[in-house]
Amino acid sequence: MKKRQILVLIVWVNTLFLTSLIPNIISQETSGTEPINDKFTVEWYHTFGGSNDELAYSLVQALDGGFGIVGSTESYGGGESDLYLVKTDSKGNFQWDYVFGSPYYERAQDVIMTPDGGFVILGEFSDTPLYGGTHSNFLIELDKEGVMRWNQSYQESEITNAAEFVQTSDGGYVLAGASFPDISLLKTNAVGIKQWNQTYKSPDREFINNTIGIRTKLVQVSDGGFIITVDPTIYTGGPPLSDHFILKTDNNGAMQWNKTFGSKVQVNDLTPTSDGGFVIFGEIIQDEWEEWIDRSSKCLCLLVH
Repeated sequence: MKKRQILVLIVWVNTLFLTSLIPNIISQETSGTEPINDKFTVEWYHTFGGSNDELAYSLVQALDGGFGIVGSTESYGGGESDLYLVKTDSKGNFQWDYVFGSPYYERAQDVIMTPDGGFVILGEFSDTPLYGGTHSNFLIELDKEGVMRWNQSYQESEITNAAEFVQTSDGGYVLAGASFPDISLLKTNAVGIKQWNQTYKSPDREFINNTIGIRTKLVQVSDGGFIITVDPTIYTGGPPLSDHFILKTDNNGAMQWNKTFGSKVQVNDLTPTSDGGFVIFGEIIQDEWEEWIDRSSKCLCLLVH
């Protein structure tokens, strides 16, 4: 079986510049350029990794124009799987990497750029295989050269299975996790020390028995509070088995309201608006949809494409 490595692919689509991060089974070639068709041209690509599997989960563009790619490695480090960050220049050329782990399972789920060019990484730890059991989380900050500044870990009772986080207006961080069958937020200060955590009961109790995976989207809005969307999914590729819902909290994580969309809705992204509301983009079975919601959770407009 071919090994899996990290592939960074840069594509020009007419005048639109896109960056894509693709974990895949690839050939032994490690860099190059390649035309796709008359509208798509790969400007360059590079692969990173060793003799075993590497998987990429998130990417951020660095202040110097390069990229920070985070995921997991089975080629380097001392565990079954270790957290892995690769730093490249603006053309995808390798500059340095960073491995963090234990004899067990670690991986990076998300990464944020710091104002001085460093990286804060959301990691996940488990003493069972990565797709089994409950996973605790940790944060690591690296400087722009890949030297660790600090790391903080969090108990399973505080937050578990966090796959997304945001930097907050006060310089801290908020993590969003799925502590089955419920959803949780954890707020830290600028060096990852916990300030508060909150758990929210799902309005759909079928989460308990039916939900295998949960996707979350998280943003901070203009009043300092947070919007989190919760999308129950299954890894077999079928439709969600439970209702999608969205909740709004204040700046201390206290829930202000929540709304349920139904099991035929899949949320792909959300973004805050300047008036304190937000826009959700997603799918309804075969259709795409956009919904504008004001700060009081009232739907202002719904477009189905």
